[in-house]
Amino acid sequence: MLFETDEGEEGEEAAETAQDQEIRIRNESPFGNLKSWRLLRVIVKANDDVRQEQFAMQLLCQIYHIFKLKKVFLWMRPYEILATGPHCGLIEFVQDSMSIDEIHKRYNCSLYEFFVRKFGRGNPKSKNFKRA
Repeated sequence: MLFETDEGEEGEEAAETAQDQEIRIRNESPFGNLKSWRLLRVIVKANDDVRQEQFAMQLLCQIYHIFKLKKVFLWMRPYEILATGPHCGLIEFVQDSMSIDEIHKRYNCSLYEFFVRKFGRGNPKSKNFKRA
């Protein structure tokens, strides 16, 4: 059910967070005791040229640093993109995120409807919805 919590109130379904998953996998890993151990989530892209995405992210990172220097508030989560060839690459998966496709499949709604439900509690004129 969309947004059901333990108390029966409307909210998001309980799911394992990226942090909880990392702790669980680290505990199960034979190398989990090493200081250098780190879980890195990536999307492996094949038959897709990710060089344009890599370049676009480099530009966005530069814009982010310029805004930061000028003390302009901008929330942004840059992520790594590595083109490993002309038709393949690796894209860092952003923690606790969902793709638009996952939202469509899991909640059977548009991105707009999802935001209204999640952040506006059904009200697209609410302050939380406008902030999101």
